[in-house]
Amino acid sequence: MVAALARAPSSRDSREGAQLITSRANTMPLSRCPPLLHLLVAAMLLGMTLSAAAEEPVSAPPAVQVVIEGIDGALLENVRLLLSIEQQRNSPDLSPARLRRLHDKAPGEIALALQPYGFYRARIDAQLHQEADGSWVARYGVEPGTPLPLRQVEVVLQGEALEDEAFGALLKENPLRSGQPLNHPLYERYKRELLRLAEERGYFDAAFSKQTIRIALQPYHADITLQFDSGRRYRFGAVTFSGAVALGQPLLQRYLPFASGEPYSAAQLQTLQQTLSQSDYFDHVEVRVEREQKSDGMVPISVALTMRPRSKYRLGLGYGTDTGPRTSAGLERRYTNRRGHRFATELMLAQFKQSAAANYAIPLENPVSDRIVLRSEYRLDQTGDLDSRAVLVGADVERGSGRWRRSYGLNYQLEDFEIGLQSGTSRLLMPSLSWMYVESAPLLYLIHGSRTTIELRGAAEGAGSDTSFFQARLLGKYIVPLRLGRFLFRGEAGAINTREFEQLPPSIRFFAGGDYSVRGYAYKSLGPADSAGNIVGGRYLLVGSAEYEIGLGEKWSGALFVDAGDAFDEGDTLLARGVGFGLRRKLPIGWLRVDLARAISLDGQPWRLHLTIGPDL
Repeated sequence: MVAALARAPSSRDSREGAQLITSRANTMPLSRCPPLLHLLVAAMLLGMTLSAAAEEPVSAPPAVQVVIEGIDGALLENVRLLLSIEQQRNSPDLSPARLRRLHDKAPGEIALALQPYGFYRARIDAQLHQEADGSWVARYGVEPGTPLPLRQVEVVLQGEALEDEAFGALLKENPLRSGQPLNHPLYERYKRELLRLAEERGYFDAAFSKQTIRIALQPYHADITLQFDSGRRYRFGAVTFSGAVALGQPLLQRYLPFASGEPYSAAQLQTLQQTLSQSDYFDHVEVRVEREQKSDGMVPISVALTMRPRSKYRLGLGYGTDTGPRTSAGLERRYTNRRGHRFATELMLAQFKQSAAANYAIPLENPVSDRIVLRSEYRLDQTGDLDSRAVLVGADVERGSGRWRRSYGLNYQLEDFEIGLQSGTSRLLMPSLSWMYVESAPLLYLIHGSRTTIELRGAAEGAGSDTSFFQARLLGKYIVPLRLGRFLFRGEAGAINTREFEQLPPSIRFFAGGDYSVRGYAYKSLGPADSAGNIVGGRYLLVGSAEYEIGLGEKWSGALFVDAGDAFDEGDTLLARGVGFGLRRKLPIGWLRVDLARAISLDGQPWRLHLTIGPDL
């Protein structure tokens, strides 16, 4: 670098310099000079070099604007991506000479960038000029011309995929059709779709035996030939579970949505992953396809599992206008043995209600959706005009199919009660049947969804019961999305057929009013009354609610609502009405709902505050 910056010596300088060096060489060799002298000479030369470099003016790279006209969208994006002058216009090494060379290359680069989209006859008008302020403008007017049409498209499928309906559907959806413009990205995307489907369906040896695009500029057309050999479709081999698993193999094998020997499907493996993860047994689930070990058309599957802690504890404090201040505590044993049995118990103490419950769940043949639940519960309800103490034991068989769940149950209930002027003891052996249809994502906060429940139960005098009755209930909740919010509709209807209504305990009768019924009215304050004015419940129930909710940010929303409903006997169907507004706040366990409702069917139309916490459905 020093030589490059030094001034070229004249002939006189050269002679004098040669003489000087010769003279010094005769007195002392340069290699024998003291080290300090070497350092001084090097420092002087470095200083001279830096001084010369500092004095030399450094010119800034020219400012360049690249303008492309005549195309837009994907064409423009691809041109800018491949255009050298566009990529290097801000380079510190760009000089006017280099700028002109890049400009000369631009028409060819633009033409090349248009070809993947079928434009092989493009015309480019290229201009480069310098503005008065010294900046440069490179302008390219592009006429892409007529796209190259596809004359012939041949997609040939070979192998076992010929009998696969999924591949038949993909062939019918082929976007590469005769008469359409040649589009290289679309061509590559369709090839990827064939390979992706082969991977998902277990054709692990699939490959293209031929893939060509023949382009003829005279005449102007293109031909595509694809030959895809799927090979054989592999089948599920043995499934092995590994890890510190506290559950037995028989239970784990029942989670499999497929059997060994069935055709491979990635969707089935995804289902297995989801069901194991949602079972609440496992903290981590990893499903692997052991492709290196495939043989004889079979591919083994391995599942690595990590168990969740056996016990789960819950402790809660809260307040609800139906219950008053409350505290709760619970223990859940996620698995009590290798057969996956579960146990849970919960204690709830509130101002108006107390309860203690325990249940034991046994998974059935399909542990994902089917189980037997053994239940026991003690309830104390001291609300308004009623005082009830009930003990219940029973069993339910729960089964699921798609979005439907059904339950068959048999429960025995012993209840001591006082309600208004009535009191008694009730013994009921109640068979029950229920169906539930749920359409929603597994989320706490829903944009849309629905839940519909039908419940039937009854008892027969002399068959473990001291009275006879039949009860039917229909409940529903529906969420409808809107552009600026959502509508929430809720409804409930019920009827009891019995000849001895007074013998029925309060837990069987219908009441209305409260947080989840008709807002603006106290819990269980609506229904037929006795001669002293005490609410004693009715044979029929009808409740409806409509609510509009609008978002007020990421965590908050506001609501306007109208409720109507009542519990009644024959000939008394005047429904109580309530209107109001509320505020919603997202919490990790669902919505905190604060509602202020006006009971417009009561004298004076009083206001009432309602507080609830929970998910949408």
